[in-house]
Amino acid sequence: MKEFIYQWHFVNCGNQTNMKRIILLLAVLLITATASDAQIAKTRVVLIQAEVESAPAHIKLSWDNAAGSLGYTVYRKAPGDWTWQEQKALGATDTVFTDTTVHVGQVYEYLVDRQINGAHLYGQIACGIEVEAIHYRGEVFIAVDSALNASIPDALHKFYMNLVGDGWRVNPVVTSANWTVPDLKDTIKAWHLLNPHRHNSLLLLGNIPVPYSGNLNPDAHPDHKGAWPADVFYGEFNYSWTDVGTYTDATRAANINLPGDGKYDQTIIPGELGLQIGRVYLDDLGTLGLGRDSLYTRYLEKDQSFRMNEWNVPRRGLVDDVLNALGGEYPGRNGFQNANAMFGIDGCITSYDTFINILRTEPYLFSHASSTGGFTSNKQLNSTMFKLPTYSVFQTSFGSYHGDWNNSNNLLRAEIAGPGYGLTSVWAGRPQWHFHTMTMGYPIGYSAWLTQNNFIDGNHQTYDPGYGAGWVHVTLMGDPTLRLHMMNPASNLSAQSNSSEDAVTLTWNASSDPEVIGYMVYRSDSLFGIWNQVNTSAVSGNSLTDDHPLPGNNVYMVRALKLEKSAGGSYFNMSQGTFTWVTAKNGDGSITNTVLPENLKIRLYPNPSNGIFIIEMNDFEPHEIEIYDLTSKMIHKQRIAHKTRIDLSAFPGGIYIVRCGDISQKIVLSR
Repeated sequence: MKEFIYQWHFVNCGNQTNMKRIILLLAVLLITATASDAQIAKTRVVLIQAEVESAPAHIKLSWDNAAGSLGYTVYRKAPGDWTWQEQKALGATDTVFTDTTVHVGQVYEYLVDRQINGAHLYGQIACGIEVEAIHYRGEVFIAVDSALNASIPDALHKFYMNLVGDGWRVNPVVTSANWTVPDLKDTIKAWHLLNPHRHNSLLLLGNIPVPYSGNLNPDAHPDHKGAWPADVFYGEFNYSWTDVGTYTDATRAANINLPGDGKYDQTIIPGELGLQIGRVYLDDLGTLGLGRDSLYTRYLEKDQSFRMNEWNVPRRGLVDDVLNALGGEYPGRNGFQNANAMFGIDGCITSYDTFINILRTEPYLFSHASSTGGFTSNKQLNSTMFKLPTYSVFQTSFGSYHGDWNNSNNLLRAEIAGPGYGLTSVWAGRPQWHFHTMTMGYPIGYSAWLTQNNFIDGNHQTYDPGYGAGWVHVTLMGDPTLRLHMMNPASNLSAQSNSSEDAVTLTWNASSDPEVIGYMVYRSDSLFGIWNQVNTSAVSGNSLTDDHPLPGNNVYMVRALKLEKSAGGSYFNMSQGTFTWVTAKNGDGSITNTVLPENLKIRLYPNPSNGIFIIEMNDFEPHEIEIYDLTSKMIHKQRIAHKTRIDLSAFPGGIYIVRCGDISQKIVLSR
């Protein structure tokens, strides 16, 4: 185990004086930049490539050597763990590390630390071998404003169906015009605490109250120092947020922070967030030339098109960085690190023309543009450009001012509102963002959660931070449930009950994806209810008979399954679901949903442990437990009674959640 001391870009830029010096140097750096050094930030990242094999199980990492390298150290950890474990120290010319201690079905994160000229340069990647499919991703709280709920109900219903079709339960809550930030926070907190592990995501959809907090200016402009929008407030539940400070340096009224004005004092997020948060806010974007309802409807239609793989976007990222070294900060490294981790070296494309010209004609899953900027623009982009289509799905940009997004025609918000492919956007560079887990099927909301929690305190100093890491301004614009790899779904699902109405036969049209290996079938009594798997292994054909349908109404969902191969290895991926309804009045099936006695208590010990736990209950009735990792993936299921031994020694160290009905407890595997 090692405590990381990150390179100059965190240690030396940890105060406003140094950051102001960097900003003052910015104009000179831009003027003197040449074509040969316009993408120099790429040299400040270790670009890792991964190869995996299942028999014998191993993960091979490789990277290019760099002149002046003094050595490399490789670290590994489990997702959700905040501490790296050293695997091996390597020499100055070593460029390969093979990990033979991995297990098929598990995800691992790796960090390679290059020591060079007194500095540390990093690369990170998420890897796995045939990682199991995730059938249930959790529950998303959708705060939708009442006007939007009334004006586009059909578009919202389709969107909710799409979330269900990717394994989410949805909890839409209509907010009224008189709701305050504390009102909404209290509602979200009450929902989250009902089941902290499964109630894990939040989408703010429409004109939802915006929390402000802090005395910060991560863009380092003195006139911009004060409170910034802070959606993280909605996801932090363990600390009191105060409102007693006086911060009046900013020139805009929105950033002035006074005692009792409803803007909080905290600049650093006070505790680990419990939710993956995204916001879709398309009001006040008059420069795009469409009405409010049309902008939201278009966004939701784009969301569906991407999920159904109608666009079939090539797996590549486009990076254009004109800030260069920026006094030693190299903020553009964020684009190169993430594009490489998601798509590999060949899929990390350096911009070769005017950035917007490329995105007008060529589709990319990821893009990054860093330069000087304002509230509605940076050097490569401006909000008006998004009146016309651009073809990047997951967008990142950097430049002054526009990370403060709650203003007219803001660039971050315009990026997801246009007619092209844009579905998410973030202000990336201060701090650095971390999307590497998306290559193993994690949603972008998880990337936001990692980035927001990184460097909030001494126990979360895990990833390359950049200036402003752990601050309240870090925000995801867009749907937090979106994933990187979409696939063609099955279609035309139909259901027919037999003459006795005690069995149902399902048929569907095959996915057009040639790599599909089968289909998973699910059943519920309602679209937004609890879904149970009908089949435990994939159906290879295009039909299935359910001999135990529910008595009465049955809703069925079918999802295609394939072994997805990505820059990080392989995992079993599933398409969006396709649905149908049927009645089987004599069915004898039931919905599996454990109901526990109110006074049931669970004890786990030893905790932490090396993998062997005892779980003890205060009654003698049998109960079913499920154990999840921090990505909501179920890794173990077992029926227990009173006192039972649990063996998790095959799984990597980290934090896991034991769930029995609505009771959840954390367990820690130490290695």
